[in-house]
Amino acid sequence: MWWYQCALISFGGGVLMLLFGRMSGYATTSYYGIERYKYAGILIIIGVTLFIIGYRKGYKLKKFIADDVFLICPKCGEPYNSNDVTNDMCPKCQVALEEIEGFYNRHPEFKD
Repeated sequence: MWWYQCALISFGGGVLMLLFGRMSGYATTSYYGIERYKYAGILIIIGVTLFIIGYRKGYKLKKFIADDVFLICPKCGEPYNSNDVTNDMCPKCQVALEEIEGFYNRHPEFKD
């Protein structure tokens, strides 16, 4: 998420520098002439690059989460990731874990 925030700040600063010669109304340094375009271009390129990196990292993270299988203990109701437990057994109760999909239909006592 921080990739997008850095990208927005960098890109926005570059656009403001292009339009007004500085990045904010409170800036003490103003750039005019070729420096203005040089610094604005660098900031815009950094912003676009960070956005692309953030998009790619976010896509990989979503894909990784979508491939995981989540399990839940029918005794204590504690959820687990299938990669975090061994033999699909609850570490606390030593009971076989079930898939979380459809669990609350099979066990209505856990519904709040």
